[in-house]
Amino acid sequence: MKLPNLSVAELRALCAANSDDGSHERYCIELFRGAIVDGRQECWSAVFENYRGLVQSWVVEFCREDDIRRSDELEDLMMAAFAAFWRGYTTEKLDKADGLGSVLRYLKSCVLTEVLQRRRQIRRRIREHHFDDVTSAGQPADEAIQAYSGQADAVDQVVLGRQEANHLWMLVDSCCSDPREHVLARLSFVCDLTPAMIISLLPHEFEDVQEIYRLRRNLRNRLMRNPELQSFEDTHS
Repeated sequence: MKLPNLSVAELRALCAANSDDGSHERYCIELFRGAIVDGRQECWSAVFENYRGLVQSWVVEFCREDDIRRSDELEDLMMAAFAAFWRGYTTEKLDKADGLGSVLRYLKSCVLTEVLQRRRQIRRRIREHHFDDVTSAGQPADEAIQAYSGQADAVDQVVLGRQEANHLWMLVDSCCSDPREHVLARLSFVCDLTPAMIISLLPHEFEDVQEIYRLRRNLRNRLMRNPELQSFEDTHS
């Protein structure tokens, strides 16, 4: 159904109405389309203002058991999640989206990814502080370095392989057939979560653990048949 010629302000107001019958969703999709397809800054701003509260609530939800409590950290995570969404949610994804729920599921997965990455950063800082404590307490530096060498090597590999990892993720992302697979790929391959962890974090997105196993198996089979991924693997084997 073609929408009348509405201003961004009108679209934003109609989208924010949140009608019980879901009639507001087409206006929200139109805002996302203006932002993603047309690249209109005023549409991006409207999307941000309409959904910042929702994204903030997701950040708080995923950070409930963490040390991420300061308001500035929560704000940073919210902004990082929006930035990840803007970078990753393409016209092709929007065309395949099954309504507003699919778009918001991807946005929610961006929030979860950013929270998990921040959690890893905190743990890494704790390890670094522990390293400082050990050396200052009298343990020879070479022994401490040896104890942490595996972690340092892993960090070096991540830094050195960042461009290759980005290219690999683009290939994986292109093999996803629908928004749920995009979410599953991000949580499985980027965040390295098990199906049990995924269902505990997003119980309303998937029926059960078995469905996640099935979807992930189908996606992996598709990835194994992808010629670009096979070429990438041959090059880096």
